[in-house]
Amino acid sequence: MSKSEYNTEDFVLDPEFRKWVLTNDPEAKRYWEEFLSTNKSKIQEVEKARKILIHLSQERFALPDSEIDLQWNMINDKIDHMEGLKRQTKVVSLDSWSAIQHHKEQSRQKRKRNFIRTAVFAFSALGCFIFAVWFQSQKFDDTQEVELSYETMEVPAGVKSNYLLPDGTEVTLNSQSKITFEKNFSGDIREIELVGEGFFDVAEDSLRPFIVKTQQVSTQALGTAFNIKAYPEEPISVSLIRGSVLVTNSEVSDFKEKLVPGEEMFATLDNSTWIKGQFDLKQALAWMNKTLIFDKTPFITTVHSLEKWFGVTFTFENDIPKNLFVTGEFKDESLKNILDGMSYSSRFSYTIDGKKVNLKFKP
Repeated sequence: MSKSEYNTEDFVLDPEFRKWVLTNDPEAKRYWEEFLSTNKSKIQEVEKARKILIHLSQERFALPDSEIDLQWNMINDKIDHMEGLKRQTKVVSLDSWSAIQHHKEQSRQKRKRNFIRTAVFAFSALGCFIFAVWFQSQKFDDTQEVELSYETMEVPAGVKSNYLLPDGTEVTLNSQSKITFEKNFSGDIREIELVGEGFFDVAEDSLRPFIVKTQQVSTQALGTAFNIKAYPEEPISVSLIRGSVLVTNSEVSDFKEKLVPGEEMFATLDNSTWIKGQFDLKQALAWMNKTLIFDKTPFITTVHSLEKWFGVTFTFENDIPKNLFVTGEFKDESLKNILDGMSYSSRFSYTIDGKKVNLKFKP
């Protein structure tokens, strides 16, 4: 049968389709995406089959022990009945040759019985699986709520990590950041919740939009690359590197902004300021290149950046001078080297004790 003639059950039972859904095999992915581009009428059935498979993979179907015993008893009874009919008409000779042949026949019959028993049970198991698939397809309703499971990937202070999501999207998380998402992306959308800063190189999937939620701001993309910075108690920024994204705000109903490469959306936490403009690519992605860049940055903001970057805590023996700003670029430098460089222009001394840094400003 041509796959263009498949119904939902056919897709579920197709080995290559199962490989695409359950293992995200690259070759299978390419094949089925090409199939969908030329068979758009099958998109709804493909999506339904995909949900059934994911649901089945989370709830492994297995026959209960009582049902297995019942199946075996039925098989044995049927075989015994067939053997009984044969014994009613069979006459066994008692001469030595016949006795030998009789024992051989018994051995053959025993092997035959075992083969029949195994074959019947195998077909019964296959029938149960097909029934389970059929039953799932009959009862499955898009409006039915299915218990979902979620995964969280978290990066501690002083660390940066790369991850590959189930759909092939590549994520790089900055220090003190985490993402939470539905396991296997089984829904109609690929939704990520981000706290902190992350760079997303999104895998294309025309069936399911990719959405990153950061507090009240949502960023939607299909196939693109962008950076989002959304640490608690800090302004949110969305910087688009490639493709296009749509930025919305759950607290501002009529707010929608589409960004093109090179554009950035900046928002304060209280929604009082929304700025759309160009951004410096080098500065936006500096953290991915192990580089800290400060450009007339308030000193306290610089300190917070160093705390996240190195996983340390700063304390101050006296007040930070007013209107103190920091400018400089530090690539893959140690905390000591950075503080040495800053101390000359900012006029402070410091001590480092493990994960604690103490600063004292000179009069």
